[in-house]
Amino acid sequence: MSDSDFDIRQYSRGDLNLLREVCTLIDRRLDDLTEEMDEHGDPDDRGLFDRFEALASLGLLAFHQFMSQAMGKAGGDPRRRRECLALGPRYNSATTVAEVLEAGATFVKHCGEPMSNNRAKAILEDAAIWSESKARMPPGSEYPMANLLTLLARPEAPRFRHLLPTVETWRTSVFAWERD
Repeated sequence: MSDSDFDIRQYSRGDLNLLREVCTLIDRRLDDLTEEMDEHGDPDDRGLFDRFEALASLGLLAFHQFMSQAMGKAGGDPRRRRECLALGPRYNSATTVAEVLEAGATFVKHCGEPMSNNRAKAILEDAAIWSESKARMPPGSEYPMANLLTLLARPEAPRFRHLLPTVETWRTSVFAWERD
């Protein structure tokens, strides 16, 4: 099969099924953690907030991988990647949901390093994930990805299944853009 015979849309359909499976597994665990938080007086002492943050981070990385596959060859060119990420549903007037997901995954991938990607940093600051707790977490910057998941899923519960339709719409936009 040559590169010209390769249809990224067909390949991404399989990745969407995998993403759904990953979301189902993570969401089940988030449901369990939420139930545990309701049952215990001090969820922080039991490490439940840390586990929620870890699962939110894992989910963001799964979305990032799916999005990278959907962008195909365009993802290797920084300009075309930015153009792809600027497509689809909006998070706010300045930013798309895809850009916010990408920024969150960039933060997770480079956690512990200085944030050198100024665009990702600006997007996360604009999303206000550090200003106050949006999830059931303590306020502050300890759980930014849990806050990001909460913001992206609102008004629903912070679960990745609520982001799937938005990312599917984004993917459709990318495929239409690549055809033009």
